[in-house]
Amino acid sequence: MLFLNKKIELDLNNTYQWWRVITFLVFGLMAGSLLMSSIFVYNYTFRTLEDAHTIVLLNTDMIANNINLENYQKAVTMVNSKSELLTVPSKIRNIFNFGSFSSAPATSSVYVGR
Repeated sequence: MLFLNKKIELDLNNTYQWWRVITFLVFGLMAGSLLMSSIFVYNYTFRTLEDAHTIVLLNTDMIANNINLENYQKAVTMVNSKSELLTVPSKIRNIFNFGSFSSAPATSSVYVGR
């Protein structure tokens, strides 16, 4: 395990070593600022376009009305008909009562016999 004993040493005593570190830091800051700027522009460009579209629609007199008024009126009448009470007539036939009908066997006038 000789590779664990080796120490990594940065030779910062070199004259140009600090310039190298500063160059990497500057390029990193430039890349980060470019990335953050592009994210900012992407997000707020589309938000601004949507807000401008909304403002234009609100300022116009003719806004597209997508509501079908005929179907709306039908729905209102159906809701109102559900809220009304149903009146049942007093003389209604009871389909579960079979006692009122009498069934008699059919009689024949012809006598067949011996």
